Amino acid sequence: MSGAPKPGSTRVVDAKSQRVSRFVFLLAAVATGCLPQVGPPIDAGAPAGGGAGGGGGAMSASCSDGLLNGDESAIDCGGSCAACALNVACRSALDCGSGLCRQSLCAAPTNPCGPAFSGCTQYLDLRDAGVATIRFPVQGNNRYSPDCLLVRYGQTVTFSGGDFSAHTLEQACGPVSGVIGASSGSTFSVTFDQGLGFYGYFCQQHGSSNGSGMAGSIEVAR
Repeated sequence: MSGAPKPGSTRVVDAKSQRVSRFVFLLAAVATGCLPQVGPPIDAGAPAGGGAGGGGGAMSASCSDGLLNGDESAIDCGGSCAACALNVACRSALDCGSGLCRQSLCAAPTNPCGPAFSGCTQYLDLRDAGVATIRFPVQGNNRYSPDCLLVRYGQTVTFSGGDFSAHTLEQACGPVSGVIGASSGSTFSVTFDQGLGFYGYFCQQHGSSNGSGMAGSIEVAR
């Protein structure tokens, strides 16, 4: 019969109706702003937020996955993750909560200084300086200027201006021993890339290892 549907015609009409319905739905979604947001793929192993080592910034998911990956020095610590505990693997002092990496393990300083060494209550922040300079003596006075300063890990500090044979420079305490010291010449430079924390120093002739007299302190921070 001429009015009867041809075989398969119902399926064709249904398919067309479905396509029309999808198109109408898509137009409605665009008009209302309900389309799903699509962003770049996330690399779970990449450091998040560009944080500094020892938990200095946002940490990625890899910092708590129980695996050694990314820039970690040990499982889930070091690098961009939280600082590592004592006796845990490290690559540098920046990986350690103690601020000291010795023989590839986080270690405790043996002769630490306190922040108040030499009477320091405020530290001059020279972390943005290329090289931090400490001058001595100052206007004929037996003292260092600045005597209490803050530098970043890996920064160089130069003692300059005087005669070390008359103002022998010695280290009193600090995370690493024997870093500061000079007995001749007029300039001495040291790069603080071994341990974080406070380094006390003094003049042998006019100061004391307890921080009195001609003495000062350098804080090395992340």
